[in-house]
Amino acid sequence: MTDNEETVQASASLAERSRAADERDRLADEWDRLADERERAADDRERRADERETAADAREESLNHQQQRLDEYNRQRATRSLKTIELARASLERSWQRLARAEGAVRTDAHRAAREQTKVDRETATSDRAAKDVQREGTEDS
Repeated sequence: MTDNEETVQASASLAERSRAADERDRLADEWDRLADERERAADDRERRADERETAADAREESLNHQQQRLDEYNRQRATRSLKTIELARASLERSWQRLARAEGAVRTDAHRAAREQTKVDRETATSDRAAKDVQREGTEDS
C-alpha cells in the first residue's frame, strides 16, 4: 500500500473513528437526557405523592377539627338540655309543693267545714228540741 493509500485509509479510519466517537457522544448525551427525564419523572411522582399525602393529612386534620367542633357542640347541647331538664324538674317540684299545700289547705278547710257543719247540726238539733219543748209546754199550758 502506498503512502497516499495509507493516508487515505488512515483519514477514512480517522473519520470513521470520529463519527463513531460522535455517535457514542450522541448516544451518551441521549442516555443522559433519558436518565434526566427518568429522574424528573421520578421526582414528579414523588412530588405528587407528597402532595397527595399532604392533601390527605389536611383532609384528616379538617375532619378531626370538624369532629372536635361537633363534639363540643354536642357537649354544649347536652349541657343545655341537662340544665333545661334540671330547671323543669325544679319547677315541677315547686308545683308539686304548691299542689301539696293546696291539697292540705283544702283538707283543712273541708275538716273545718265538717266541724262547723257538725256544730250547726248540733245547734239546729238543740234548737229543734227547744222549739218542741216550747211547743209542748205551750200545749200543756193551754
